[in-house]
Amino acid sequence: QRVESVLIRSGERRTVCVSSQVGCPARCAFCASGQGGFLRNLTPAEIIEQIVQIHSKLLEKGEKVTHIVFMGMGEPLENYDSVVQALKILIDPELFNLSPRRITVSTVGVVPNIERLMEEELNVNLALSLHAPNQHLRKKIVPYARKFLLEDVLRVTRNYARKTKRDITYEYVMLSGVNDKIEHAQELVKLLKNEQCCVNLIPFNPVPGIHLKRPEKGAIERFRGILTEGGVRSTWRYTKGKDIAAACGQLALQKKKLSNMDQKQYKESEMTLANCE
Repeated sequence: QRVESVLIRSGERRTVCVSSQVGCPARCAFCASGQGGFLRNLTPAEIIEQIVQIHSKLLEKGEKVTHIVFMGMGEPLENYDSVVQALKILIDPELFNLSPRRITVSTVGVVPNIERLMEEELNVNLALSLHAPNQHLRKKIVPYARKFLLEDVLRVTRNYARKTKRDITYEYVMLSGVNDKIEHAQELVKLLKNEQCCVNLIPFNPVPGIHLKRPEKGAIERFRGILTEGGVRSTWRYTKGKDIAAACGQLALQKKKLSNMDQKQYKESEMTLANCE
């Protein structure tokens, strides 16, 4: 079994996007990772090994890993124990010695485990895969959302932000004609106004077999403008790695012929396949 990890280069940053599971139980409508279903959880060692492999390659160039995001294959908080053990290794001064400010855990909203993570006092950043401004639409885009009401998910993310003094990132994959309308932006403003947060707008990346489209640039600009006028901070993610199926929502081992990072180099992003025996 294999999972994918991605190295993202941005200025001086070297961010590793790690996987936490083989497959994914969330089955988001736009994402390749859940198409094959959930196979198993990764162990703490398998999670850390992804970072070690990429870090060793960076060291050869006089570089190092600066940031970690748990945004690869899988739902991190459905593999809670392994992910928390990996986090403790990453922030341990005697081991990786990474600042919690440089680590982000993404989740579709596993309410009890967000609460558990808050009590761990690891103080890592939290990102919520939101993708819709209401429960009805969110259930269609993120089937896992049927387990927890959006109001309960937002309650715990707000508590997390207050306790950790960290802004929450709300990930919002933009799907043409689905969640990119003016009324959706207006709903999002009502939902998040005055919150300690930032909305990350991500244009949909194409996935074979998924018949969705990314909005036109003008639609994204209009959507973001409404957020700005409503007092909600946002970013517009620049897509990297789309050409090698390593962008957001594309991780599904389509590039099985790549066995390690030496076979191909990319200026903006690199992908490695970690063996999970």
